[in-house]
Amino acid sequence: MLRIFYLPVFLFFLNGLYAQEVYSIKSISGKMRKKYEEAQHEYRSGHLSKAQTLFEKLSAQSPTFIDAFIQLGSVNYELKNYSKAEIAFENSIRLDSFYKIKVYYTLALVQYRLEKFLQAAGNMEVFLFHEKENKDLLVKARELYKNINFGKEAVKQMMNVEMKTIRAFCTNFSEYMPSIDAAGQRAYFTRRTPMGDEDIYVSVRLDTGWSQPQALTELNSPFNEGSPTVSADGNFMVFTSCDRRDGLGGCDLYYTQWDGMQWSAPRNLGEQINTPAYESQACLSNNGRTLHFVSNRKGTLGGHDLWVSHRKKDGSWSFPKNLGEPVNTTGDDVSPFVHPNGNTLYFASDAHTGMGGKDLYVSKLDSFNHWTPPVNLGFPINSIGDESSWIVLPDGKTAWMASDKEYVNQPELKPHLDLYEIELPVSLQITPASYVQIAVFDKQTNTPLQANIKIFNLSTQKKVMDQSTDSKGLIIFSLPTGSDYGIQVHRELYNFFSDQFLCAEYKSIYKPLLLKVGLAKTETSREIPFVLKNIFFETGSDVLLPESRFELDALAQFLIKNSQIRMRIEAHTDDVGTESDNQNLSQLRAQAVSNYLVSKSIAFNRLELKGLGESRPVADNATSEGRRLNRRIEFTIID
Repeated sequence: MLRIFYLPVFLFFLNGLYAQEVYSIKSISGKMRKKYEEAQHEYRSGHLSKAQTLFEKLSAQSPTFIDAFIQLGSVNYELKNYSKAEIAFENSIRLDSFYKIKVYYTLALVQYRLEKFLQAAGNMEVFLFHEKENKDLLVKARELYKNINFGKEAVKQMMNVEMKTIRAFCTNFSEYMPSIDAAGQRAYFTRRTPMGDEDIYVSVRLDTGWSQPQALTELNSPFNEGSPTVSADGNFMVFTSCDRRDGLGGCDLYYTQWDGMQWSAPRNLGEQINTPAYESQACLSNNGRTLHFVSNRKGTLGGHDLWVSHRKKDGSWSFPKNLGEPVNTTGDDVSPFVHPNGNTLYFASDAHTGMGGKDLYVSKLDSFNHWTPPVNLGFPINSIGDESSWIVLPDGKTAWMASDKEYVNQPELKPHLDLYEIELPVSLQITPASYVQIAVFDKQTNTPLQANIKIFNLSTQKKVMDQSTDSKGLIIFSLPTGSDYGIQVHRELYNFFSDQFLCAEYKSIYKPLLLKVGLAKTETSREIPFVLKNIFFETGSDVLLPESRFELDALAQFLIKNSQIRMRIEAHTDDVGTESDNQNLSQLRAQAVSNYLVSKSIAFNRLELKGLGESRPVADNATSEGRRLNRRIEFTIID
């Protein structure tokens, strides 16, 4: 409902009628009209400073010349001297409240720029109530009124947020679209160069802070390169490049790989991802299997939309899918970032209701795997300027973003984007990601090994990662906290390895858990027991739980590939209950494992069973953790 302040307007009107004689362009003297037309000529010619001076003189010489004040306000608005523009427009209203209703619109626009949302709302309400003819301006006014009202409420709920520029990254040119590896040691971002193009820069974390950023010369060209997104291990990057010879459109997505010394020659992601339209601003998921990006390709709802593609087993990418409503709009929806927890999407938009310009929003996956309606990140994170490039570090408590808020109301400064670091208030913190680095090596020679790593969420019974270590035997990845995960490491001619851990225990981005995996060659592994850490039974029972399937299936595949070996399955319990009961339970559990393997086409005569009960503890049964470790299934290659 519009709230019109009739009393002040009426008083202004009386003031204009009885307190003084107001002059307009129609009633001013010929001499003053000539000066006014001279000032207007300078204004229309784009000589704003000269026009400003002339209108200031006119309003000083004739303080009741209403058109001089209106034009002075307009020139100051163009010059971004919003405080001066506000005074000029207010003076014109004092002279005659209803001389030109549009003045209320421009005054509201100025006050909005000054973040005086309450005053702006009142003046916009007057305009919307009285304007009847200018339909196009009414459409703009209604949209602006939404932002003004949002700003008014957002200021009331202002968060206590400290935003600091990342000084090592910031210059007098724009910096935006950052990405950081999981170890927190290398940060990449886009910088607008003095030549006007975009380049990718990298900075390394030192004990004293971030190093002076360096241009990635092996990737940058005379054209535009930017929007880098790196994998968790820092060895794979997707970025945007424009106008290359192998490009499919103006701007395409490319990928490159780190060999330990430099980045490889960029390669186009191909026609499944790129089109003759615009593709840019990619966000690579932690496991490298999902790619969100921005495009205005066919099927886009408006200007630019967010799209998603998934990597297939053969390495190719699925046909991209538009994220659709409620995330995408008829405006520009850009700079996607999916937190490593996998269920939180951040992006920037100029069409969702917000403070103005581009605002930052967050959406989360619901129980039906749909993105929820976006929520504005609020004030002072968002401003009347442009905010974008939001990333949350895996600790869930720190964010980076790009904004030009410092320059919106400073006409003497060249506007550009700076990168900020924010310590998030509790209301914006999210479940942190846990980082794990696995180093695989030959147990006998200590030589690094390339091996396949599979990760399973034991709660949801879903595979969340299937990748290989690099040439140094290393891989780093993140997992959402609060769930148990099974890890399997496979390499031909080597023994089977599994592990299991609770991610809630590992929360630091800068100190990821290091898991060293020594693999023994199958031919040298006779009579060496290996623990199968992801086989689970119902309490006090030999009934296998569903989350055991991944481990047992992998063990079956190991036996199929190594058809010449036989295996001993040994089951162990803790000391809860009687010794005879535990002995019997362990034998039944060994049999349950054997039965499952036989169901997967493993000949029963290749399996030897042994139930050892509580006789061989590996930990203290006095603690719950010790008892958990003692309840285990081991396998041993016997010939």
